[in-house]
Amino acid sequence: MIEMQLHSLRMQLPKRNYRVGYTPETVRIAIERIRSGELSMGTACRMYSIPKSTLRDKINGRTPIESTQGPNPFLNRAEEGRLVEWLKHMAQIGYGRTKHELKLTVKKIVESDGRKTPFSGNMPGRRWLRNFMKRHPDLSVRRPESLGIERATVTKEKISQWFHEYEAFMKEAGIEDAVSDPSRLFNVDETGFPLGVKNERVLAARGARNVYQRTLTTSQQITVVGACNAAGSYIPPLIIFPGLRFGYNALEGAPDHSSFAKSKTGYINSEIFFEYLSNHFLPYVKSLHVYFPIVLFVDGHSAHINIETAEFCVKEKIILYCLPSHSSHLMQPLDVAVYKSLKTSWNKAVREWMTDHYGQYVTKQSFSSVFAVAWEESAKKKYARSGFRKSGLYPFNANAIDPAMLAPSTVFHRTEQPTTATTVSTSMPLQTPQSLPPPSSIPPPSSIPPPSSLPPPSSLPPPSSIPPPSSQSLSPPPSSNQAAASTSSKPPSSSFAANVAALHALESAMGEAIVSNFQRRQMEGCDMSDPMYYTWFKLKSATTIVTPPPSSMGKHSNSYVSPAFDEHLVYPKRAMASENKRVLPHVISGKAYIKMLKEKEEKKKEVEAAKAERKRVREKKKMKNQKKIIT
Repeated sequence: MIEMQLHSLRMQLPKRNYRVGYTPETVRIAIERIRSGELSMGTACRMYSIPKSTLRDKINGRTPIESTQGPNPFLNRAEEGRLVEWLKHMAQIGYGRTKHELKLTVKKIVESDGRKTPFSGNMPGRRWLRNFMKRHPDLSVRRPESLGIERATVTKEKISQWFHEYEAFMKEAGIEDAVSDPSRLFNVDETGFPLGVKNERVLAARGARNVYQRTLTTSQQITVVGACNAAGSYIPPLIIFPGLRFGYNALEGAPDHSSFAKSKTGYINSEIFFEYLSNHFLPYVKSLHVYFPIVLFVDGHSAHINIETAEFCVKEKIILYCLPSHSSHLMQPLDVAVYKSLKTSWNKAVREWMTDHYGQYVTKQSFSSVFAVAWEESAKKKYARSGFRKSGLYPFNANAIDPAMLAPSTVFHRTEQPTTATTVSTSMPLQTPQSLPPPSSIPPPSSIPPPSSLPPPSSLPPPSSIPPPSSQSLSPPPSSNQAAASTSSKPPSSSFAANVAALHALESAMGEAIVSNFQRRQMEGCDMSDPMYYTWFKLKSATTIVTPPPSSMGKHSNSYVSPAFDEHLVYPKRAMASENKRVLPHVISGKAYIKMLKEKEEKKKEVEAAKAERKRVREKKKMKNQKKIIT
């Protein structure tokens, strides 16, 4: 009965908070202020809410400053930091690693290093991966966007050269005022809309073995050609349907003033593009009362341009200017801002239409009405202006493109990064046995007079006559195990040897009792009012060798990185791009491009004539052989 009452009383008491009320940074500050003599041990413990035993252990090096509860990870802090750096860089250059590939890489590392792990077959499990992600909240699982090999080779130099040539051309043509007029800068581009959209997550019974979604199995899509200028004005879209015959009104429910075309494949070709420019684009631009000439940015695909288009643009003062090849995801304003929003709105509109028409799917007959909903939501001025701004076309800015989007084009060699080593001491030098002064430089005990022959402390020389600690001995510790190894091979400094000799002479003169008292005062912390203690404290700080605890030495140190990481954390190398490609002129409506098109047409006619001649010779030879057989 009494035990039950005691248990109920304990349950009523407020629960004790076992959460640590300090951080590693506050521990470092407290240790610095104690070692400098600014605070005593008790004052620092009360000020920073650190238990006295904990702070004493960290000062003495029995426990590291940064420690966690539970078992230590089999990869230390520096190794996990190296792994995180590798994962981030691989994702940035287009070679992101999956969860399974990360665990497989860790398995290869521990097996190469010969480490013992609690994992089956040295393969980390889901729990390790979950804890790894918690320890590094700057990592997340993302679904990457597909990036073709051609787009991955677009470099910063290529973009900068294009901007330089564009600016030079506009000045040479005497129309540099168009660069600063947003109403005269246009962009035209086409994109495809599949009739069947991807499935989304649906609500179903928990534990259901199979969940189905009825979808349209065709891969057919409709091409839409859109255009806008940097001021935010849109040209009504051109919708291209696959097929040559229509028994329905293709533009029923389409956006206002839209037009449509038809092709066998449903894709745009040079004839359709010419009709679009002459009968749709130009009349609408003139209705906007825009000053000519205008600049029309295109991607330069061969399907767009023919001689008729180039000559028409010259006549109508339309400067067709090609963007860099394979850079539409970077410099095509419609691709950068407008079409991304349009595709999202399209998927949403299709789902809503299918919800209102159960059992039916979006077809060519109903495409225009569904597309009109998505076009109305996405054809906004802010998206057009954002696209021109992000691509650097208006305002003119050659550095507008995010460098992170050009990372896949960089040379995939690992760059030297500073290692994130944990500093052992903040005010005392980290010395190694090799850096200690040689025995010959320290006076032997026999050369020091006994305490009885020395004068009392009151008659000792003033602290100013004792050489102060050298600033060289107070240099910060190396930041990595490699740096420590390099410094350990250097000869010991003469200043450190002088400080050791001065401290040895001072302690011999003071006697064991005074030295023991000073050591206790150093541990507890005190003020600097005693000049003799101040001198001893400075010499002691300059000659004290602070070493990490035994569990943190060598391969178990938080700053140690196994050589196996260099072996398995590899970076891909980019293949050299071929330089034998023909460089096309940027100005499609210029004389050079028209000349090139005419040469291409003449060469095409020559090839066709040669093909027809070979066919005529074969037919003639065939008829001759048939006559021989008959006779």
